[in-house]
Amino acid sequence: MARKGVKKQFWISEKHANKLAELSKATLLPEVTIIRFLLDGYHPKEAPGDRFYDDMNGLLKCGENLVTIARTYRGTDLESRLREEANALRELRKNIMEKYLMPEKSDDVKIIKRAVR
Repeated sequence: MARKGVKKQFWISEKHANKLAELSKATLLPEVTIIRFLLDGYHPKEAPGDRFYDDMNGLLKCGENLVTIARTYRGTDLESRLREEANALRELRKNIMEKYLMPEKSDDVKIIKRAVR
């Protein structure tokens, strides 16, 4: 099976290799993903602790519980309000996950990209 992409091999100093390994450990991302993010102008964020994921799963369970309760009130105004609240919790969870997990775009890289063009 052929891979889509171009294979690149390069040498980096021990200092940079250690820094890349530390970034990988802190973000819980593979080193190659970190390099791709950096090349695209993004800086990966440090991975949150287990407590963060427990809290996110708690929000998910709350939403599921609201939907379960809403089923018992089919056809009523209460059902639609409960489903709206469940959807609001899902949206909140999605926004929090994006805020704390998605890499940030760096403005510094735009200057470098202009020089490369």
